[in-house]
Amino acid sequence: MCPKRAGCALALCLLVLGLAACASKPVAPPPSERIILLPGADGKVGELIVTANKGDEVRLNQAYGSALVDANRVQFQQASAAEVTERYGAALAAVPPGAKSYVLYFVFDKATLLPSAQVTFNAVLDDYNKRPAAEVIIIGHTDKAGDSKYNEELSQRRASAVRSMLVSKGVAADKIQTAWRGDREPLPETAGKISDPRNRRVEVKVR
Repeated sequence: MCPKRAGCALALCLLVLGLAACASKPVAPPPSERIILLPGADGKVGELIVTANKGDEVRLNQAYGSALVDANRVQFQQASAAEVTERYGAALAAVPPGAKSYVLYFVFDKATLLPSAQVTFNAVLDDYNKRPAAEVIIIGHTDKAGDSKYNEELSQRRASAVRSMLVSKGVAADKIQTAWRGDREPLPETAGKISDPRNRRVEVKVR
């Protein structure tokens, strides 16, 4: 009877564990993390270095390159757009878009948009309307021509003008933050009291 019981035990072990041969050979656990480098909306790809505890590292610098990471090692594996969409599409769709910045240019010495800036203003409005619970940050600037105190006031008027325009188009007033910098943050930097049209601006960030 003993040999028969022993044979039954062996058969049961093989049935349950299959090729693991009664757990005589340990099976490696799956990686604890998978990191995938995605391209930006413009198709450009950055670079990311992933390092494991033992010092192993993988450099990701191509679209959909991925690193499989556990406590002691990291391995490279190339993914694809189709795989990412299939496995992570729902999660990616739930991620809010990143903040986006716009620049609106103004008429010299006025809080009036240049006609060419209207296209950019429409893009700001469109971006805001596409985002759930969006917020807008507005920062007014001037060039260095004229008195600094006057420029401070002019940059405030420019920021307020953009705010009023957005509110008139349906943007909630409590979703808008405004600030102004006068001529303190020129872009580009200019020497002396230079009138540079690139500094007669309002920066708008939608997030």
